[in-house]
Amino acid sequence: MNTAGSIRQIIEKVFNNSATAEELEELIAAFKGEHRELILEEMEKISSRLPASGQWHTGDGVKWSKMADSILQSDGLASGEHRYAATRVPVYKMPVFRYVAAACIILLIATLFYASEKSQTDKEPNNQKTLVQSMPAEEVLPGGNHAVLQLSDGSIISLDSFKTGPIARQGTASVLKRANGEIVYEPGNGPELLFNTLITPRGGQYQLMLPDGTKAWLNAASSIRYPVHFNGRERKVETKGEVYFEVARDTRKPFVVNAAGGMEILVLGTRFNVNTYNEEKYIRTTLLEGSVSIKTTGNTRLMKPGQQAVADRQGGLSMQENADLEAVLAWQKGLFNFNKSGIKEIMNQLARWYDIDIKYQGAVKDQLYGGEMHRDLNLSQVLKMLEKSGVRFQLQNKTLTVMP
Repeated sequence: MNTAGSIRQIIEKVFNNSATAEELEELIAAFKGEHRELILEEMEKISSRLPASGQWHTGDGVKWSKMADSILQSDGLASGEHRYAATRVPVYKMPVFRYVAAACIILLIATLFYASEKSQTDKEPNNQKTLVQSMPAEEVLPGGNHAVLQLSDGSIISLDSFKTGPIARQGTASVLKRANGEIVYEPGNGPELLFNTLITPRGGQYQLMLPDGTKAWLNAASSIRYPVHFNGRERKVETKGEVYFEVARDTRKPFVVNAAGGMEILVLGTRFNVNTYNEEKYIRTTLLEGSVSIKTTGNTRLMKPGQQAVADRQGGLSMQENADLEAVLAWQKGLFNFNKSGIKEIMNQLARWYDIDIKYQGAVKDQLYGGEMHRDLNLSQVLKMLEKSGVRFQLQNKTLTVMP
């Protein structure tokens, strides 16, 4: 391939679902050669005018996901490097990410781009030319496993200061920290009902196993209050922020979640996510498995897997079918998912995870975005991707200003 015209023809054929494997190899070779900028420009032009529906694959039936894996392997980007390369996928406006193949195409190009940069970097003295070098002096690191435990007497324990082993004694129950960072309770059954509260700050997340074996994952700026052992006919906890549950089944004792904002969730054994952040307009419970009963002021509904219960702050309740489960659980898997998210929703996520404040300057268009990134990126890396959609950012003293 020697001409710009033939490059454009092959890219068009890629999006028209007619490119052969040989042509794809030519396109990749051209990208590695002297036509990188032209290919990136053409890919973006064509992506911006994708049709309203469709599926894409190579002409010989090879799926883009498999082709991506092949490229990653051939360029030495397997395992750990694969993760970083994937995070370099640009975050475009929502229409581009309606198609898995379009995202994979850009992933391939971004992967090769990183491989090319890495190869050049390795040849330079002292390996000084790195992606991190271009970051601002005021860098903001991602959040991590940070939390505090409030005991029944009101005392606070920073869990960061414990590696493994015993943390506290609560009545007849012992509180332990496992090697994986999870907080667990050894069985106790004393007459006194004692409560603990696990609290994550902005920039924190944590995992907890409740006394009945139920597992709870807390997102940033969240909390869960619970007894150190469950007496009586139900297992009741209280939550704020965002918590994902895998509830241990016990038909004799229903599991009840009193979520901040006025939603009550009644379950026997199931997996679900509840989001009650104050800065969000709605309270959302998303069911992955089992069944739950949702109750607000004057409303009670039974949920099925795949549904999302949406409640307003006045108690109104509606049910959405076919919830985007990947987007809902992205945080629990260490990802940002911006599928159908507006800029303010995205900024709320970043504020909680990077412990920053957000300001808006001028008429920032709240368009819809798409894309997925790992949450272990520094803030500047995330912002660099978001800027490709036309917004600008200024960071000063951990206050991020969003500008048109």
